Amino acid sequence: MNEERLKQILKIDAQAQALYDQALSETDAIPAQAEEQVRLLIESTRKQAQEDAAKLVDEICDPQSIENILKKNKQKMKQREALAKANTDKAVDFVLHSILTVNN
Repeated sequence: MNEERLKQILKIDAQAQALYDQALSETDAIPAQAEEQVRLLIESTRKQAQEDAAKLVDEICDPQSIENILKKNKQKMKQREALAKANTDKAVDFVLHSILTVNN
């Protein structure tokens, strides 16, 4: 009977040791797995950023986009010039009126 108990205890001890070794092995693998996942994430993020940057450069350097921007800005400039001319006439009239009013 004691011999049977001793065998059971040794068997349980061997199982416990096996579980401990397995847990220790898995614990050692976790940091390596985490580092690999981080490395892959960094690579993926870097690749996506490079693709996005290339798209932006293509959009910025697209002659049609540049032409559209120039057209819009030329139209705005013409509108502002027309507005400035209209306001210049009003400003000259105001200054002349002020000068004539002071001198009279």
